[in-house]
Amino acid sequence: MVRALVLAGSVAVAAAAGLFTPQVSAEAPHNAAAAPCVAVGDYTTYATRATTHTITVTTTACGYDLANGYFDSDPVWVELGTPMGGTLLLRGFTGSQDGVTFTRTLALDRADPPGRWTVDDVVVHDVNDSWHESYGVGAFWVRRATHVSLTASPGTVRPGQLVTLTGTLTRLTATGRYVGAAGRPVHIQFRPQFTRVWQDRAELPGGSGSGGSFRKALTVVRSGTFRACYRGGSWLAASCGSADVTVNLGG
Repeated sequence: MVRALVLAGSVAVAAAAGLFTPQVSAEAPHNAAAAPCVAVGDYTTYATRATTHTITVTTTACGYDLANGYFDSDPVWVELGTPMGGTLLLRGFTGSQDGVTFTRTLALDRADPPGRWTVDDVVVHDVNDSWHESYGVGAFWVRRATHVSLTASPGTVRPGQLVTLTGTLTRLTATGRYVGAAGRPVHIQFRPQFTRVWQDRAELPGGSGSGGSFRKALTVVRSGTFRACYRGGSWLAASCGSADVTVNLGG
């Protein structure tokens, strides 16, 4: 059991939602027998606030039943491995009345390293003052927020004319600034007026250019709304353009 603690920054995150869920999701536990032992979701870090997630440890799934009581008030420890090679030891879990399920809120922020975090070690302290351990029980991902802006010109065209879409993909840094995210793929979609379905119109596989900027000309035949989306990656969260552009067709 590892009792030393090396902190690799502070910590805070919330999972990206919507149509474009990050392509890399929370991993299944490495130890199949311990699959329900620890539950923890993916996180997205933001610029001005810490985001929180609940880590749940089910001791019976870890192979140890504390329903008959436990030795002290701090019977469950969880050790996390950070993407930078450090460790974060979590204590102070709150137990359920049946002594089976223990929970703790983990707060992560932009200063915490993005990437793959591992649940390396779960320690359970039973009523007989014995320590039990489960190793390698899972992993999750911390991703920094991204932002996509989008404009269209001209805003009003005749059927069959071209509309030029321009935008920028930016990513959050550890200092809280957003900077251009170059080289990441951007997907352009269109939703016809009075409908709810987004249609794929173009993919820019080469990604955003210098400073995260991108540009695409498309033909339109009916009124509707364009949006540009980044689908996320191993350390950047997914996002879509916050300023959807409506194109009204002229007569």
